[in-house]
Amino acid sequence: MSGRKKRILVAGGINGMGRLVALNLAEHQIELIILGDDAKIGQALCDEIIADSILTHDDLFYYHADLSSEAKVKELARELKRDFSHIDAMIITEGQIYPKQSLTAEGLDRNLVANYFSHYWLIQQFRPLLKGGRILLPASHPHIVNRSKVTLPTEQQTKRYRGIVAARQALVARILLMRYLNQPLKKQNITINVFNPRMSSRLSLFAANHSGEHIHTASQLALDDDVEGLTGQFFDNNKKIIKLSKNYSLLKADEFYKWSKEQNRRI
Repeated sequence: MSGRKKRILVAGGINGMGRLVALNLAEHQIELIILGDDAKIGQALCDEIIADSILTHDDLFYYHADLSSEAKVKELARELKRDFSHIDAMIITEGQIYPKQSLTAEGLDRNLVANYFSHYWLIQQFRPLLKGGRILLPASHPHIVNRSKVTLPTEQQTKRYRGIVAARQALVARILLMRYLNQPLKKQNITINVFNPRMSSRLSLFAANHSGEHIHTASQLALDDDVEGLTGQFFDNNKKIIKLSKNYSLLKADEFYKWSKEQNRRI
């Protein structure tokens, strides 16, 4: 990659963890693509980056991105494929926790869409741009990751619905997605890993009020040469590899991937 700047995409990069990741990446001499769903907030972030970092207007790209359906993600991917020939790393920080049960127009749980299916769709649609690149997904504290129940998401009763339960199901699904895609992506020389953003011991990774101290992990995993070729791993906030529970088996990953495809066929 010598001779040109690395091009890094942050999906969900205008709020919470994604905003902090974008600001940290802007400390490096790269090209930065930010996807967000609010033009006003996105423009304010871009103005802040231009004012306070080494990046120029030629290095920074903002795209309005509605990631709530596969069709919209496909449309977004077509737009970026027209504008770029290659992306070196994609960090997906998209996420939100809805306390009450809510379904998309396609009938999918909004918590699962925001915290899992949007990641699934982005990877599927952006793979052609990422050949030889890196994909990074947020996990959580190792204690939470390795003690989570690794089962297929189940529909909650409306009166007893808890958004945090759906978000934990999505966390498990992201890790199993990494486990499943690890081998297929190797054929395209694409690495995929999950990392602990160290937001807190809670599951809420996407709230806005967190110190930026711990967000360096994402940019390090996207840019550092010493992780080149490492794939299918869970990194902690110090870039140390953490062993996943045996419950995240390839058999379970295959089961989850089939479930994901079935959910999409229903749309």
